[in-house]
Amino acid sequence: MNYNNSVVIEKEQNMRDFSAKKCVDNIYALCKFNNIKIGDLEAKCNVSPGYFSRLNKNEEFSFPNIDVLLRVSSIFNVGLDSIVHFDYGSDKETEAYIISFINKINRKTNDGTIRWSKTLLSSVNHSSLEYSWIKAQLKIATMDYYYSAEIEECNSIEEILIISSRYNSLSVQPQNIITLAVRSTHEFSKVCEINNYEDSELNVYIKQLIQEVSNSIKRIYIEPKVKESIDDFMNNF
Repeated sequence: MNYNNSVVIEKEQNMRDFSAKKCVDNIYALCKFNNIKIGDLEAKCNVSPGYFSRLNKNEEFSFPNIDVLLRVSSIFNVGLDSIVHFDYGSDKETEAYIISFINKINRKTNDGTIRWSKTLLSSVNHSSLEYSWIKAQLKIATMDYYYSAEIEECNSIEEILIISSRYNSLSVQPQNIITLAVRSTHEFSKVCEINNYEDSELNVYIKQLIQEVSNSIKRIYIEPKVKESIDDFMNNF
């Protein structure tokens, strides 16, 4: 079998495995999680009204245009593979909702709206609310540091925490546990907790977020007011 024939066969197999209905159902679910009307999404994707519903009704003959799917991926800041293959059905609605939340954090971290800090557990004030809550969550686990970000201009969430902890036991294999939590009205609440070794969609997005957070801490930021002062010096002095 030559290379060209192999490519054709692979593409045909992908088309057989592809479900237009699942893809459109995922798009509808993402609209719901992000409070976007399907008509507004169609306008942003430059397609005619009813485009997605027509695909849903004619699955056997219709497939979404790849350019449209790429626009949807960009609008919701999710991977193209997750739109095509991930099941955003009712049984995974909570997981999909958390992934949407993680994607929003990731996007706001990337554009600098959310600023993170890395804190060593040994340097935390032991009388602080943050320390007390973290220690209560760790129980028999150990942790060296955690990431935190204070959220401004948001009435519902005041702070986000990402905690990576280790469970060491003689009877079971050591486990790395990642906890995502938020603080609202001076109380911390756990959003999710996953084993770092689990093979799950949520795990993938958590790892991507941690990587983005780690990279963001290394960036050099200039506060807007400081930049204005520097601009004035550069242009007028």
